[in-house]
Amino acid sequence: MEEEEETTVCALITDLEETLNTQNQSHPLPFTLPTLRNLQSLLDSNDPKILSQLLSNLSSKSFSLSSLVPPLTSAMDSAPTHLSLLSSKIYLSLILLPNSPVFSLFNPISFLALLRSLRRAVKSPHYCPQEGNSSGRAKKRKGRKRRRIVACNNGSGDGDGDEVFFDARVFLSVIERLVFVLDLIHLNRFPDSLKSLVQTIVEILVLATGREMGEGFEILAGLCSKILCQVLKSEHGEEGETAAEGKQVMRVKKGVVNFPRYLAQKAPEKAEPRGFAVETILEIVRVMDVEDQVGFAEYVVKMTQGKATLRLLGVDLILNLMMLLKDPFIGMDLDCKLQDSWGFKCMEALIQRCSDSSSGIRARALSNLAHLAGFLSSDDKNRDVLKEVIGFGEMEVEVGVNDILRKRCMDEKANVRKAALVLVTKLTAILGGNFDGIVLKTLGMACSDPLVSIRKAAISALSEAFRTLSDESVIIEWLHSVPRLISDNESSIQEECENLFLELVLDRISRAGSEGTIPNQSTFSDSNVKAKDIEREIGLLFPGIMVLLKEICNGEVAPWVKKICTSLGKKKRLKPKMAIALQNIIKISESYWASNSMPIEKWTAPPGAWFLLSEVSAYLSKAVDWEFLHHHWQLLDKYRAVGELKSPCPKEYMHEDEDEDGIESSSVAWASDRVFLLQTISNVSV
Repeated sequence: MEEEEETTVCALITDLEETLNTQNQSHPLPFTLPTLRNLQSLLDSNDPKILSQLLSNLSSKSFSLSSLVPPLTSAMDSAPTHLSLLSSKIYLSLILLPNSPVFSLFNPISFLALLRSLRRAVKSPHYCPQEGNSSGRAKKRKGRKRRRIVACNNGSGDGDGDEVFFDARVFLSVIERLVFVLDLIHLNRFPDSLKSLVQTIVEILVLATGREMGEGFEILAGLCSKILCQVLKSEHGEEGETAAEGKQVMRVKKGVVNFPRYLAQKAPEKAEPRGFAVETILEIVRVMDVEDQVGFAEYVVKMTQGKATLRLLGVDLILNLMMLLKDPFIGMDLDCKLQDSWGFKCMEALIQRCSDSSSGIRARALSNLAHLAGFLSSDDKNRDVLKEVIGFGEMEVEVGVNDILRKRCMDEKANVRKAALVLVTKLTAILGGNFDGIVLKTLGMACSDPLVSIRKAAISALSEAFRTLSDESVIIEWLHSVPRLISDNESSIQEECENLFLELVLDRISRAGSEGTIPNQSTFSDSNVKAKDIEREIGLLFPGIMVLLKEICNGEVAPWVKKICTSLGKKKRLKPKMAIALQNIIKISESYWASNSMPIEKWTAPPGAWFLLSEVSAYLSKAVDWEFLHHHWQLLDKYRAVGELKSPCPKEYMHEDEDEDGIESSSVAWASDRVFLLQTISNVSV
């Protein structure tokens, strides 16, 4: 064994002599791969005899260890990645030798070449992860990966010219040796080397996050942490200057203020790294002075007018700044107007991005605006300001949210449409709506969108409007848009349709019917009472219910209502209070009519009441009072039309201002009620 090692030393000395004797002082030649391998093999042996023989043979040829530095430096600086890393490892190993002439071996030029070698390595695409850390890769890459590992283990082929794969273990071994070398050298005399070392370590950590290193990344992070801790020692410079300085120092404060802006300019485009950049920026802004925070917020507003990547980042930063910083709508001066506050400017910028040329930015801005609206609504003062900014208040704004929603709910991109619908839902729940008819119609149209996600978002938005508002236009739009989705090809939408109809229609009618009371006397002081007055009074007693019942029996809505009631009935989800409430509404309507001395022959039940009762009675027969049915059958049968459809009201009871259309409408209602009553009787009698 000793003979083999002696042979290796002799061969190495021959190679070194040949290389060193042909050196050009200005451009030294790098060592060849065989020479580097032999040299590293001897250094790895840690055999004092062999190392002593190497030094002795070098001395006999008039060479020293420092003679090896120029060709190693040349290899670190210009050779392919796998050779430069091997050269770096050898260079650091020489410094770590017992009784090594550290000051002769170390010089800034070689050290900077070593750092450049590390940066090139971590950037290189010719990279082989640690064996065993990527076992879960796809099968189609298995062969390619095996070839890479073989190349790593074999030292990567023959040539110096072709770039081949290098092993992550070699890279980590260089970093590990660098940790130990920092105990031997003092960088306080080489400030440029110290600065480059810190920059290199930080860059390595950033770039390594995108590499497949497996557990190797944790090892690398630990080694880099040790290096950064090492350079804080007094041997490498004054700790106060090396580590950090107080923010009272103007140049430091200026650097801190500008650092978030620098990070914003360098933020990655991909979503996850961009999110990390936002978090980092916010942590810095959090500790800044108030005036500097406001200055950065104004800078972000300007970012939203820049290139696409900055606009997207600006949209994310606005949301987080508004949630992080206090008093967004209060300026630096007490006399500052609302329009001059940084928060108002941020909101304006966010609203403008809702109409951005990029669909991704439009969707993100709409989504963030919805999130921000939810956050601001928790404070009454901010809620009022929010109304002003989005155009729901008295202040005139350049672009109101209604203008945006009209366009964005019909946007060509699905993600934008969905974000707009989410914004409608949020604003309706928080601010109570104030949406115009065009937006409502757009929501109704979106319920028939080809995409399931858009239909679901539209249903949610329109239902939230129905839940919050009792406006007639909202009720009508909901009934014409949502119940028809009981026939949707998506089962989850069918189920949602049933749930919403039960909540927003049936439960609402049940509550209203149970709360109404039958009057004991006339509610009008004027004896000249008209039918419309009584209808209006009943409408006030049941807010929104009369419109709801009337629209339910609309020819376009009724088929879907029947289907929903049938489905709910079969699932035993209809409650007896539903039938009881409808009977109560009919009774109260009749009693109001009678208490005002109106002829009972002229009375008809609220439109839709008998229709809905006929549908639910098929499953709630025990909840329907037979005497109630008998009474109304006698009432309707007594004044039935004979031969032709005519008004059940005798002419002597007609008011002069009633026209033929009113008579015909009343006749149709009377005939329809009679049909639905017959259906109810049939259901109950079974």
